[in-house]
Amino acid sequence: MRCFIAVNANSDKLVSLTEELKNIDRGVKPVSHGNLHITLKFLGEIPEEQIKNIKTAMEESVKSLKSFTYSIKGTGTLPSKSYIRVIYADVTDGKEKLIEIHSRLENELVKLGFEKDKRIFTPHITLARVKSSGARKHILNFIEKHGKEELGRIKVTKISLMKSTLKPSGPVYQPIEEIELENL
Repeated sequence: MRCFIAVNANSDKLVSLTEELKNIDRGVKPVSHGNLHITLKFLGEIPEEQIKNIKTAMEESVKSLKSFTYSIKGTGTLPSKSYIRVIYADVTDGKEKLIEIHSRLENELVKLGFEKDKRIFTPHITLARVKSSGARKHILNFIEKHGKEELGRIKVTKISLMKSTLKPSGPVYQPIEEIELENL
């Protein structure tokens, strides 16, 4: 099954941005409301019998970590403004904690045979995927409009192992395991 480890990123403000993105162009595919998240680690296809070991790695990764809040401010594009494939919301305050969890996960998961990410981990929330570049001007207007906007604060109380099922209508995410952080 196709899996990743994530934290929740659902907020009313982000939902309203995905709604706004629906009106830009049919080549822009907004993330459905229940699927908003920050990917800590993409695992790819994993056998079901590996889940127990991944859960243990997740538990080790957040051991002694307390719940925390992160802030979302501004929007951007990946990989660049000239070649747009993703529209995202940026994580500001609390970013260091997410980077720490990612690093701990990497160190635990490498013991299970997973490769470390080749790219530097940059916490962000994907708002939409861009399938065609015809809407570039409209996307850049959206980024300009929301580029510095305060988009809310979200409390992280757990990390989740998510199953991703790809369907023609878009991916369906389902939590398989959830590991709680210590309450403040």
